[in-house]
Amino acid sequence: MKRSLVIYVLLTLSVILLSGFKDGQDDRMPSEYDQGLSFPYGMVGYKNMILVSNSGVEALSDEVKEGKGFISAIQGGVVKTFIRPDGRLVAPKGMAIYDNILFVADLGKIVVYNLKKITNPPVEIKFPQGEVTLTDIEIVGDMLIVSVNNTGHIFGINLRNVSIISQARATLLAELPGAGMMAVSGSRLFVNSFQSEISDSSLVYVADLTSEKENPFKPINKEMTPGQYLGLDVSGEGHIYFTALKTNEISQPMLYKCMSDMKELPRLIDSGFRLCSPTSILVIDKNLWITDYVQSKVYRFDIQ
Repeated sequence: MKRSLVIYVLLTLSVILLSGFKDGQDDRMPSEYDQGLSFPYGMVGYKNMILVSNSGVEALSDEVKEGKGFISAIQGGVVKTFIRPDGRLVAPKGMAIYDNILFVADLGKIVVYNLKKITNPPVEIKFPQGEVTLTDIEIVGDMLIVSVNNTGHIFGINLRNVSIISQARATLLAELPGAGMMAVSGSRLFVNSFQSEISDSSLVYVADLTSEKENPFKPINKEMTPGQYLGLDVSGEGHIYFTALKTNEISQPMLYKCMSDMKELPRLIDSGFRLCSPTSILVIDKNLWITDYVQSKVYRFDIQ
């Protein structure tokens, strides 16, 4: 049964602190990584590394059905394999870490790895039939919030008192057309809408997690242009960064920044790179990381 987003979140909402770190390079110089990656999609920070999900296919035309996916790690300017292809990851996208457990959004399931025992086989949390393209995972307290792009459903998985992860169950919390990448900042949940055909609802949304409204989502700015919005993250200062494949005004990939009060329209940022498919963003310690799926690259540059 569908439940209000606030019912679960109010019980688990806590202050989320992101630990900053350096990756051993001059942070003022833009960097690109193109080795050890194969159509990367999502990212998450772990210790002094950036973990990156990869589909592992050899070409975009390859049919995504076999488990060739893997996880890379960027550390000290070097890309290395963190989790080798094990047949379990098919089209891995967004990731989240909770108590040394890595959750990876995949096709119809979340694949779960114990980072303290990384050689152990992963377990899976299955999703209801029809919930196919799991896109991103965010954590609020003891709650996993999961977006599913093909249905526009946003689910919650309460991990409190769950002794067997594979038995955890997803509860429908909300609906948002084209629900894609997400970000949490304090009591606010940001969600991109990525739809194959741009519509009036193809925007970037924010929800107050303390709201008692059945549908708490609203556009971050009423005047923003509809588009195909992809990557999304929020800095420690509360500034919102997001990417678009294209919009109704500009037909090329772009990077945007929106101030924390969201009173002004998002403004374009020159990343210094030619972006093709900027699927995800990660902001850590004044560095903004972008995955480019089509180019099999990860970019990093300073946002001070």
